[in-house]
Amino acid sequence: MTIDVLATLDEVRCKLMKTNAKYNEVVNRHYRTKVLKERDRVIVFLCKEIFLVRLHSKLHHKKYSPYTKIKNVNNNAFIIDLLDNMSISIIIIF
Repeated sequence: MTIDVLATLDEVRCKLMKTNAKYNEVVNRHYRTKVLKERDRVIVFLCKEIFLVRLHSKLHHKKYSPYTKIKNVNNNAFIIDLLDNMSISIIIIF
């Protein structure tokens, strides 16, 4: 009896893996990786949580542009040449 249950579990696991692979193929078909080179110009979108308390108001900009990308940290993070008066980290996670 336990052999039958284990066999059924293996069949279900295989079917789920096939279904998930098929679903991922359909979903990721339109996914395009964004590869930025060094010295590319980028627009920086900032949310209010990045700024210190009382340094951000509703009238502040949400979009800052264009800045130069200096160096890659890894695939989704890089260092940007931001202004010194912005008081935020120069490492941006994409």
